[in-house]
Amino acid sequence: MTKQLLVTALLLLALLGQNHVKAYAEKQEFFKVGATSLNIRSNPDIHSEVVGSIPNRTQISVTEEQHGWVKVTYNGKSGWIASQFIYQTEGQETKHVRKSTSHNVTVKETGVRLRTGPGTGYSVVGTAEAGKAYQELNRTNGWVQIQLTGGNKVWISSTYTTSSFADKPSSPVKSLSGRTFIIDAGHGGSDPGALSFNGLQEKDFTLRASQAIALSLKQAGAQVMMTRNGDEFLTPAGRVSFSSRHSADVFISIHFNAFTNPGARGISTYYYTNGSDRDLAAELERALSRKLGLPNDGAKFGDYYVLRENPKLAVLIELGFITSRDDMSVIQNRSFNELAADAVTEGLSGYYQ
Repeated sequence: MTKQLLVTALLLLALLGQNHVKAYAEKQEFFKVGATSLNIRSNPDIHSEVVGSIPNRTQISVTEEQHGWVKVTYNGKSGWIASQFIYQTEGQETKHVRKSTSHNVTVKETGVRLRTGPGTGYSVVGTAEAGKAYQELNRTNGWVQIQLTGGNKVWISSTYTTSSFADKPSSPVKSLSGRTFIIDAGHGGSDPGALSFNGLQEKDFTLRASQAIALSLKQAGAQVMMTRNGDEFLTPAGRVSFSSRHSADVFISIHFNAFTNPGARGISTYYYTNGSDRDLAAELERALSRKLGLPNDGAKFGDYYVLRENPKLAVLIELGFITSRDDMSVIQNRSFNELAADAVTEGLSGYYQ
């Protein structure tokens, strides 16, 4: 009897799975490619064999979705493509294959061009004003689709927007004019840091994120110094020495996490001294969690040399696990560094309010 029940349950699960895929296919939702050339892979995995490619703006239909990948057929070849690089075609309700994140976006500058599609090759239909907030409908390949007051749906470059959750809009960023920050890109040179699950080096991720953070802080009116701005080796003592020699309000060390268990995920911030250091770490943690949508591992004590020996107010940020496929699908998105930079800027602004 038990065996019969088990077989019946398995058959029901199989039928449910088939119905899910069938329902997706019956909808015949059509999407367009928003990348110059999008690889088709044999399986829903970045390491899978490339079996073909799809040119920019090609219309395709989706039959199945798995963990940020969608199954398509193009020119007789069936395979998987990354869903972040496709968007639904005009004439249908705008929808990205990726799950909705319920974000609002705020325009940074006046005069930013609004276009009919996600790219500079699409027609300009207007411009946006700085400070205006819109609902985010879709995001692909560095472009955000928004809905205007009159209901029209247009695209804007994510470079000129900041993002926040719609159910908890972020307060306007207070000017950081008069503040000075030291941004420390972890590792570098002969010290690669941790290795990602696909063999990439942490030092490269930390430098790109640090450069984006520095730019965002400068745009908010702050003075910024970086311990390294290239692939240079620095000891922990050298980083602290840099901090000691320069006048600054805060020292922020940027890192990415790694662990032998690939299931480990999330962002975290560290402080050494209770009080101001802990308060700042918590403020940054909250801002990063809102912006990036990664699991929140909390602000916690960390006995790191660059924190323990630092004369400045100092925190260390881990921007996710590069050993996690799920975290890396976010980290390797083109908008990640910009969103992380916005979060750090907002966190510092909130701390000084």
